[in-house]
Amino acid sequence: MAEYNKLSEVTYNPKVRSWHFRVKLHRIYPFYSYVTNSGPYYNYILADEDGYKMEMTTYGDYENFRGLEREEGRWVEIFVVEVERATPCFQPTSSPLRLNATLRI
Repeated sequence: MAEYNKLSEVTYNPKVRSWHFRVKLHRIYPFYSYVTNSGPYYNYILADEDGYKMEMTTYGDYENFRGLEREEGRWVEIFVVEVERATPCFQPTSSPLRLNATLRI
């Protein structure tokens, strides 16, 4: 059986580049950048088995997450993400952190 990180255990540490989550995709919001005229990008509201919720956003390297937007309401595995501090302007969850899903290979 695979070993997963819990969303509640995530810490902001720039040196840690790899996390492995099993989460349920509760809501998915598409958005476009009017500044760069690009997109769609996606904002995901995730929850782990303990019910801890966190936000994840995909930017730039969206091709690696193609099809994830069709998985709303399902359990999925997410492997490599970056942890950032949540911005106060739009914070759909109570977590002080958010996940940025720009992959680094």
